[in-house]
Order: sequence, then C-alpha cells, then structure tokens
Amino acid sequence: MASVIKVDTFQNPSGDNLINESAGTITIAKIGNTVNVASGASLNCDSLTIGGTAYDPFLVPTVTGVSPASIGNSQTSVIITGTNFISIPVVDAIHSSTGAIVPADTVTFNSSISVTCNFTLTTNGTYYIRVENNSGIAGRSSTALLTVA
Repeated sequence: MASVIKVDTFQNPSGDNLINESAGTITIAKIGNTVNVASGASLNCDSLTIGGTAYDPFLVPTVTGVSPASIGNSQTSVIITGTNFISIPVVDAIHSSTGAIVPADTVTFNSSISVTCNFTLTTNGTYYIRVENNSGIAGRSSTALLTVA
C-alpha cells in the first residue's frame, strides 16, 4: 500500500518514491516498476522520462517546407522545416500518386524546426514529407512539397 508523505510525493512502505512532482515534472515509479492507469482514466503530463531519456508525448511534428522544392533523380540534400522535431527523427518521402514510401538515406537533426536529409528518389513526381519523432508521433506535410523530375 502506498502512502502520501507530503503533497507532491507518494512512497511505498519501504520509503521508495513512487510518484514525485518537482517543478512541473512528474516522476512515476522506479526502473522495473509498472504503472497502471485505470480503465476510463487518463494520465496527462507535460514531460515523460523513461530510462533517463526525456520524451514529450504531446509534440506532434509539423512539416511546412522543403528546400530545394525540386530535385533530380540522384541523391540530393534537402532541408525540411517545420515545428516540434525531436532528435533524431525518421523522415520519409511519400509519392503523392502511388503512395510509395521512400525513407531518407540520412537524417541530420539541426533543431526543433529543421532537419537535413539526403534522399535518392528515382521515380518522378511529387512527394509528401513525413517526419516521425523518436516518441513515435509523426506528422506529414498537408501538401506535396517536393517535386522530383
């Protein structure tokens, strides 16, 4: 049975902190422990740290632009701009007519608003750009931003 020892901390009978809040960050349990959320309930927080790595589950990446907007069929470096990018995302080009997905050859995280990718796209056409953060949350451009000719 857990007990409340002060307003921002829950401890088990052994004195281990199970839930702790400090400066807006909630720490739940210790490595090896399981956290269950009751059916119909939700767990909301601004940040989440798992195994020492911080994740923000609410950051949905958006893709707003690419430069250059038109490339050839050989490997080309493209700068993708948007918001909420987390190091180092998975980036794909999605052919707007066929739906074929081509992963970037390489991805370099520049900042939360910019990544640089090398693409080798051998099929002409227009492509949507999809960015998936290491949290598993992805966003895709609303229009086909990249043209291959």
